[in-house]
Amino acid sequence: SNDVQEYVSNCLVSGKAIDKEQEHQLYGYCRGNWMIYATMPYAISGEIMEEIQDLLSAETKQAMDDFMDQYLIPDDLRDLLKGRPVLL
Repeated sequence: SNDVQEYVSNCLVSGKAIDKEQEHQLYGYCRGNWMIYATMPYAISGEIMEEIQDLLSAETKQAMDDFMDQYLIPDDLRDLLKGRPVLL
């Protein structure tokens, strides 16, 4: 199906419905203005993102923070995102 809602209405990991009012992430693979329907798009709930974050070692979390600081996050957003689950 090309209906994105069919892919992102439930969390890929837990199977629970995605609450649009709660934190969640959507993933997709696009080429130009076309979305590629293969293993994506999918959604992961905030609850699952926190569970994944809890499984990461301190070293991995530090490496992710360092990477974001160096390459991705503008200075004014760094403090806002520190310590929050952000998957890359």
